Amino acid sequence: MRTGRIRRSWWIGAAVVVAALVVALLARPRTYVAPDRTEDLPQARTDLAATALQQWLSAKATDGSNAQLRLADLSSRVIAQTGAMQSDGDWRAKASLTWAYAGVDASAATSEVTVDLHSDHDGTVTVTGLSQPGRVPLWTTGPLSVTRTATTLVATGAGVDHAAYARWAERAVTVVRRVVPAWHGPLVVEVPATTAQLDNALGATTGTYTHVAAITAAMDGSARADAPVHVLVNPAVVGALDERSAQIVISHEATHAATGAVLTAARPIWLSEGFADYVALRDVDVPLKTSAGQIAALVRSEGAPKALPDASDFDASSQHFGAEYEAAWQVCEQIVADAGEKALVRLYDDVGAGTGLDTALRREVGYGVATLTQRWRARLEALPGAR
Repeated sequence: MRTGRIRRSWWIGAAVVVAALVVALLARPRTYVAPDRTEDLPQARTDLAATALQQWLSAKATDGSNAQLRLADLSSRVIAQTGAMQSDGDWRAKASLTWAYAGVDASAATSEVTVDLHSDHDGTVTVTGLSQPGRVPLWTTGPLSVTRTATTLVATGAGVDHAAYARWAERAVTVVRRVVPAWHGPLVVEVPATTAQLDNALGATTGTYTHVAAITAAMDGSARADAPVHVLVNPAVVGALDERSAQIVISHEATHAATGAVLTAARPIWLSEGFADYVALRDVDVPLKTSAGQIAALVRSEGAPKALPDASDFDASSQHFGAEYEAAWQVCEQIVADAGEKALVRLYDDVGAGTGLDTALRREVGYGVATLTQRWRARLEALPGAR
């Protein structure tokens, strides 16, 4: 009997313990909480990142033909870490870069970029590349093919027909000087390997310049009078053009570079773009049914525009994007037909210097905006294929 009571007490005690364990297990939270592994991550050292970035940039500046760019005023500053350190030691920081092409740029460009970094547990910090947000200079993307002449500097990425762009750039200087003889260059043309690199060089969202042949821009995005202005080309678009069409594109952009068009907002866009097309097409033997075919077709289907082209018309996503350039060119052709080329050049300079368009037109051409618009509309309606 005594032994039985002991066993029964043992059984009851065991049951209580099991019940307590079950209750404890049921009460335990079901959400898994990962252990804190922060102490296992390497430290994000911005001081070491600053040294690594400067060394990385210096190496890029002398990588292959990049030395021919003769980068000057090259400096960098790491501003701050952005985001958290990743489990693999990767992290990012915002940095400021300054650079210039010696003998070409009147001043240095400065741009904030994102620096991709990697830290090891031994304290080593490595730069793995640059990315957006920010303008990523083409020369940081890898070795380029570079040609320098007395009037041009051409830099192209891998897979680009460098000789063709060097030829088009040299010819473009000659084309522009026929109308703007005071300009002697130098013309800087940069051609990335891909459209994505073009977007990065301009700090633009991927796909922004997919359908744009080329763009002339201040390299730091500023409007300073001495800001370095370069022509950046979309290789996917221009590379698919024939010789004559590609030359027209580069000559058009060279006109923007020569006249500082991107450094002022004083000129209406039709004058800026129309003048550049006038210069590029001035000595090209192309029939109007080809060079003005898109605007003629638009006039035939919708009638002549009621007003001179404005900024809203020059939308790269517009189905009439090409027609607006042709329309702007025809405004300038009308001015030359009425008052001569020198009057167009003076008008371009006057408006760029701040003179009102109507005032400048009356002074240089002899009539105002209303008359110009009327004469331009009649010109469009008379184009081959417009009726």
